Amino acid sequence: MPDLAAWQADIPLMSRLHRITLPTPFAVGPVHTYLAEGDPLTLIDTGVDTEDSLAALQAGLSAHGYELSDIQRIIITHSHVDHFGLAQRIAAAGNAEILAHPLAQPIVEDWPESRARRQCFGYDLLRSAGVPEDLVARSDKLLRSYDLFQRPVQLTGFLEEGTTLRLADVDWQVLYCPGHAADLICFYEPGSQVLIGNDHLLAHISSNAIVSAPPLGESARRRPLIDYWQSLRRVADMDIALTLTGHGEAVSDASGLIEQRFAFHQRRLARLL
Repeated sequence: MPDLAAWQADIPLMSRLHRITLPTPFAVGPVHTYLAEGDPLTLIDTGVDTEDSLAALQAGLSAHGYELSDIQRIIITHSHVDHFGLAQRIAAAGNAEILAHPLAQPIVEDWPESRARRQCFGYDLLRSAGVPEDLVARSDKLLRSYDLFQRPVQLTGFLEEGTTLRLADVDWQVLYCPGHAADLICFYEPGSQVLIGNDHLLAHISSNAIVSAPPLGESARRRPLIDYWQSLRRVADMDIALTLTGHGEAVSDASGLIEQRFAFHQRRLARLL
């Protein structure tokens, strides 16, 4: 995996934005978090709530001269456990503020209740599609297993489309990019043309457009593949020199990769028509 320090000559901003890679127990492999130096010292995503992940985070912070209690702000890009699982423990170490999209709030603050809603939704969806009961039960076991890798955490504020966010001493635009998750947000710095894209755009695989229960207070479920497609199209039209991802390698040709993703999904759709 390329060292992001190699980008510093072309993008000076990267000298204040550091990738810290943490282990996960999931098939996707390690997850990247990003430490943005400046005021406030900010951690973007947290990894899962395991001792191995915590130790790796502490080591990564130490390599840059920091410890957990120095973190002043945590940003959750979306409400999957590999991106927010450690937030509660990090915040408790130094009283950091915690920001996310409003749709993430009921999930990260009350995981058991949100899981129960998703289970009911999932059961109905799977059964309506004729999925055998043993596979429905297996999906239930999988969803419950995620309980082990997070601790509910209280948000202190929200980040929505159009918000300006100060990171690494420069202003970033908050972009709402649903698809992989209904509450996913990215961050774009137009001066350096850097996108913090987390799981919206991954180099090695098309992000899973996850079918999930309707957001709390809504009755109709979202159409995640349509959301994902529209969010990709939006990013494709932007000038992006470097995309910092949540897993795998950074992306230096976002528009080219997005065209590959469109072609991939077009082929899959053609098989259904």
